[in-house]
This record gives sequence, structure tokens and C-alpha cells, in this order.
Amino acid sequence: MLVAEAPVPPCGSLLVSVFRLALPNRLMEPGRTLVWRTFATVSSSALPKPQMHGLLAKHLRVHVIGVFIMALGVAASYKFSVVEPRKKMYADFYRDYNSMKDFKEMKKAGIF
Repeated sequence: MLVAEAPVPPCGSLLVSVFRLALPNRLMEPGRTLVWRTFATVSSSALPKPQMHGLLAKHLRVHVIGVFIMALGVAASYKFSVVEPRKKMYADFYRDYNSMKDFKEMKKAGIF
């Protein structure tokens, strides 16, 4: 059984015909009443005022700090995952590289 705060409006009204389309037939049986809910309005004094002055500066301050920290992290990860191994590879290659020996091998192969 449904508890009602107000009775169902007369059958000829548009509201009842909309309810008849939206609700199952068992709720529209004679002797049943629908619950009509009322919503209280909130007064404007209860709502906080929006921040109008300095909103962009506050937003930028927070996001610039985050972007700066993220950029430092990306730069550090690139340095240690790409640059340092590449420098080590070049140092290892040129440590025992003999350019004259390489030139003689290329001349022997017919490149020069």
C-alpha cells in the first residue's frame, strides 16, 4: 500500500493521464493513492558565493606547479633511460676504435 501526502488529482486532468502512461496498472487501481512529493527550495543565503576574482590565477598556480613537477620527472626519466645508456655505448665503441684499421678494411672491400 502506498502512503499518500495528497490525493490523486481528478481523472480528467492531464497529469493523471501522464501517470497512467508512466505507471503500471496495479498502481492506478481504485482505492490507491500516489505519493506526491514536494521539494523545498534552498534560499540563496545558504549557497556559498562563487569565486569571481582571481579564479584563473589560482587555477594556473596549482596547475603550473603540477606541470613543472611532471616535466622534471619526464626529463629525469629520459636522461637516465636514453641519454646515459647512449653515452655509455659511444664511450665503449670509441674506447678501442682504430680509424686507420677501419679505413684499411673499407679500402680492401672496395668502398674507397
